[in-house]
Amino acid sequence: MLSDGVAQRLQVLCDNDSSAYHALARVMPDLGGRFSGQHNRAALIDLLCQASAEAPPCALALIDRLTSLPIELDVIALRKWAFHGLQRYRGEPAKCLRHFEVDDPLGFADREAEIDTEHLLARREELLHYLAGFGFPDLRLELHEPSPAGTVAQSPTVGDELLLFPRRFGTIAPNMRELRYRAAAAHAAAHLQFSPPARVAGNRPPMLLEMMALLEDARVERSWRSATAASALCGGYSTSLPGPALVLISPA
Repeated sequence: MLSDGVAQRLQVLCDNDSSAYHALARVMPDLGGRFSGQHNRAALIDLLCQASAEAPPCALALIDRLTSLPIELDVIALRKWAFHGLQRYRGEPAKCLRHFEVDDPLGFADREAEIDTEHLLARREELLHYLAGFGFPDLRLELHEPSPAGTVAQSPTVGDELLLFPRRFGTIAPNMRELRYRAAAAHAAAHLQFSPPARVAGNRPPMLLEMMALLEDARVERSWRSATAASALCGGYSTSLPGPALVLISPA
């Protein structure tokens, strides 16, 4: 039997989007243990009400997937995943719909990744200041898309205007993570300073591409150390940068 809270929310969904309401009514008997309990069901319907208000096709796509979602996925992680898609692809309906149709929500159920993400985002401004000190004040720092627990964490990647950090640093001791953040930021700055524009992979085999990437990493690290060697002579600071952009550069 439905609680008054669940029944009221179903009525709101029916009033606002009858298609979503009827689609949900068809799948609810098949949800089994997913989102069980009146509180979770009420939270799920709240999510569908909000999704249907912003992007009705996405709400229908989510309802279609409810019975196939992993049993361990809770409504909190599902909500984070759904609103991530709605916010990331606002104004891009085709991409938003694809998010709801095929993207994996389990990445938002990884508690370790959530803790690591909070730790990194708390230091975003410091890292942006650090990058500005290297001469890249306009570089944005964002996060890779979430990936499910148990998969290999993405490496930091850099483009002309964007540095992407992974959401998980599980293999790195907590007391070493801030050094890892700075090392990744400095390495990205080295690539922007010394690497040529992106090369087309062409028909090169994957192993060759990996070897080329390793050699390029070593080359920019060496160039970076040579360029910043003089910092040891001036107290560890880069004096070629103006005013408050001065940052500490650890000598090699």
